[in-house]
Amino acid sequence: MDYWCCSDKGVLHSGRFNYSKASQIMVLKITKPDIPHEVLCAWDHVWHLKEYDIGLYEKENRDEYYIFYGYLSQLIFVDMIKQTDRYYRTGPLRGGGCTVVIEAGLPCAEARLDFDARRWLEAEGGNVSMAVAVVVWEVLERIVVKTWEYVGTETGEEEKGKGEIACTQEVVIRRRNGKTVSTGGLRFPFKTIFGREPDPNKPVERDIVLEESDLENQMKE
Repeated sequence: MDYWCCSDKGVLHSGRFNYSKASQIMVLKITKPDIPHEVLCAWDHVWHLKEYDIGLYEKENRDEYYIFYGYLSQLIFVDMIKQTDRYYRTGPLRGGGCTVVIEAGLPCAEARLDFDARRWLEAEGGNVSMAVAVVVWEVLERIVVKTWEYVGTETGEEEKGKGEIACTQEVVIRRRNGKTVSTGGLRFPFKTIFGREPDPNKPVERDIVLEESDLENQMKE
């Protein structure tokens, strides 16, 4: 079992509990967090602020629009069991309810992150509609965020299991002349998260958009 201790300045430390039934001994290993997961703590803050802005946390909306979060959790599908850094779900935990997964790593793992994004989308028995890969270049002070989805179906709509998997968004956040600059924002369609089209008569049912300024302000550290 993993745990993270966070503050407004990011991750303070992390650890892993290992328990042996045979010896009835529990061991706690405390480790210094890696940079990619510190970045994801900042990401979480950006996401939560947007949910509040849209109104998903309003009392009358919580039951219908509540988005569950998973941290360093194993997701179980028919053909795959894999741990992800983050996931968002609106349904049961066992794979089917997870619609967005996020993984982070260093530049040496970029190819692997892109490969895993395809695996998440192709997983049998799952409803993952978007996979997000976050690559952190610490020396260059740069963060690259990519989203992967199914595209190019006959109807022109993105649909799981049909068309091809492609990178649909790519944003670079970097430090330049002492300032944090983002090349763009990121859009998470309502349909991608909740698995259905939004009701135009309900203002709360709209895409979650992380603007350039959101990414710049929260990831500047």
